Amino acid sequence: MNTGLNMKRAVCLLLTVFLTSAGRSSSIRSGSPVPAPDRSLDTAAYISKGLPAPDRDWGGDDYGRALAVLQALGNEDAYSLPRRFSPRSKDVFACMVSDSNLDIAHSTSLPVGLRLRQSLAEFDATGKILSVYAGPTTPAATFDDELVDLMATLLRQAVSTCQLLDEFLQTLPPAERSTPARTEGFAQVRQGMANVVSGALTTLTESALYRVPPRVRLAQALAKHLPDLYSYIPTGTQQEVRVRLVKLATDAEDSELKEAVTSISKSLERRVAEPQAVRPWKQERRER
Repeated sequence: MNTGLNMKRAVCLLLTVFLTSAGRSSSIRSGSPVPAPDRSLDTAAYISKGLPAPDRDWGGDDYGRALAVLQALGNEDAYSLPRRFSPRSKDVFACMVSDSNLDIAHSTSLPVGLRLRQSLAEFDATGKILSVYAGPTTPAATFDDELVDLMATLLRQAVSTCQLLDEFLQTLPPAERSTPARTEGFAQVRQGMANVVSGALTTLTESALYRVPPRVRLAQALAKHLPDLYSYIPTGTQQEVRVRLVKLATDAEDSELKEAVTSISKSLERRVAEPQAVRPWKQERRER
């Protein structure tokens, strides 16, 4: 099982999505973004196109099937994608970002290798789904509500996958945990996770593409998941994150956003004060 390579590829995908979304704001007009038109379909129409039913939890294969349908819809008419608040498609979108889809990752009755593969598949597909929504997003037609919920889902999946990787490594003989290939892979994952966190923080500043309420939700998601992800990023980035959070709170143009960003720092400080388990792949491997 080439876990390090799969994880690196998934992390690189997520980084690309964050940076693609964030990088567009420098050349576009100021002002509050406008939600994209809603031409989404009803549940039956999505299922007829091959989307898994939204009245059950999805696994990695389900996310893969959903991705194929959503990519086709995005190419035909991006405004027909499922939407967070649409009366026609909100149940489908809610299923895509449901916490319960992670239940398989925590089902100890299944082998950890299987759970890790499923988690990686969900992570990879969700990142690609996010890119389907990010592609057509503009200030005049933004999918900010959907993008932020997908980002929050990816952060949850990232934490779950890293924790499963810890669990998987404990099943290996000590000598197999630190082979050159795994050491290199883990270093890449740590660097990738650092860039993912950095990209999420940058998104909080993207007022040209994201309205305030979605950015508040993203800050709330970071407050919940960043503390669990924090120990997986390099020590230099850990320090940078804490410095950036202070500046983000200072520069926030809205009081609710400022409060939400401040809550990230508070939740992070509480976690940093707690004793942390030392896992082999979390340790610094090398400096460049």
